[in-house]
Amino acid sequence: DKACDQSVEDAIMQAVIGRVNRSGWDPASFKMIAEVVAASSPTMPSAERIIESPLTMMEFILGAIYSEDQRCRAMDIFQSADAMYGYIPQREAGANYKGREAKRWEVLQQQADELANHLGCVEVL
Repeated sequence: DKACDQSVEDAIMQAVIGRVNRSGWDPASFKMIAEVVAASSPTMPSAERIIESPLTMMEFILGAIYSEDQRCRAMDIFQSADAMYGYIPQREAGANYKGREAKRWEVLQQQADELANHLGCVEVL
């Protein structure tokens, strides 16, 4: 069931983010999140991914990197953030979204473009 898969993905995201919120945001937390992202790579067969939905994947990555709760220095999380950026689904992955999902996909794609700029700035520094 698509709805069941979505609720499982949401539960996984909430559990990972909840653990990080309880234990504190630090570079090790970002490495753990990056491992979940890597295990959800869009290049893997859908059934083998922890997070199957491209929309959920985008929300998870960008939500973790731009969380208001995290207080890590950019240089401390750069490698993990850069690795997660490499797993962001391509724009075409959202071609079948309609309505609200399509609008959300476009907003997340814009945020992903901003992330690319931010990562480029950190590299320069």
